[in-house]
Amino acid sequence: MHDRRQLVGNAAKTGCQRKMTVTVEGITDQCVRISVRDGSRTLPCLIDAGPAAESGRGLALVHHLTRGH
Repeated sequence: MHDRRQLVGNAAKTGCQRKMTVTVEGITDQCVRISVRDGSRTLPCLIDAGPAAESGRGLALVHHLTRGH
């Protein structure tokens, strides 16, 4: 659940101007695919947020929790 909020928050914060779609799809009993579309043609990029940064860790968190898949 936290991952989905993180992705939606990122989309809203970085310029979701028109429409945002969140999809949760059960793949198997132990696998769920969460997709967030915000209408942007630019893909999000993974950054190295410093320890004092108040944001910038969302994609790193998702990357870690999904083991990079």
